[in-house]
Amino acid sequence: ACLKFSHIYGPNEYDKGVDASIITQLLATKNPLGVQDPNQMLDFIYAKDAANALLWFIDKPNLSGVFNVGSGELR
Repeated sequence: ACLKFSHIYGPNEYDKGVDASIITQLLATKNPLGVQDPNQMLDFIYAKDAANALLWFIDKPNLSGVFNVGSGELR
């Protein structure tokens, strides 16, 4: 299986500067770098939720294909 993760965010990103997730930049500065359109909607997923999805797929070795992993909700 191939997993495609959406925008992952989580704790301890504040020291990453421009490499931090867009959500962390937004919370810190109200003007995230890399977002050209302020009305742009993105699918964010918390790091622990992304890890849980990965662990779920590890337990399912018979699954194959390409899977998008995200919250399923644009924000």
